[in-house]
Amino acid sequence: MKYIYLNGSSAQYDGEGISVSGGKITITKGGHYEISGTLDNGQIYIETDKKKVKLYLNNCSITNKAGAAIYCMKAKKVTLETLAGTTNTISDGGTHDADKGAIFSEDTVVLKGEGVLNINGVYAHGIQSDDDIKMNGGTVNITCSS
Repeated sequence: MKYIYLNGSSAQYDGEGISVSGGKITITKGGHYEISGTLDNGQIYIETDKKKVKLYLNNCSITNKAGAAIYCMKAKKVTLETLAGTTNTISDGGTHDADKGAIFSEDTVVLKGEGVLNINGVYAHGIQSDDDIKMNGGTVNITCSS
């Protein structure tokens, strides 16, 4: 398991396949990542060599005022799993062209878990994928403008 600790405007991490530049956290290797904390204006950006990525959401809040808060450019599949007893919030904002959702993926997105996931699509959609979107449990609340 690899860990990403969000701390307002940036993040710290423990594990390989992660880099941080300001508020942009990039994941380049498949695997399991636990995310906690708050990111006020940034993005989790995923671009692997077609490997599966699983994000365990542990009371995290991610907001990107100019694009998708979670953007999966390339992975075999990205799974967002909320941990039991947690409340997690993913939000976009403002206007943007390329990614039309708080969560955007070029590949399959799976939502699951025992916690709560609140998704706020301020610009357009809550979740958008160029592949499948699958729901396998958990509580998901989506608010969007379109």
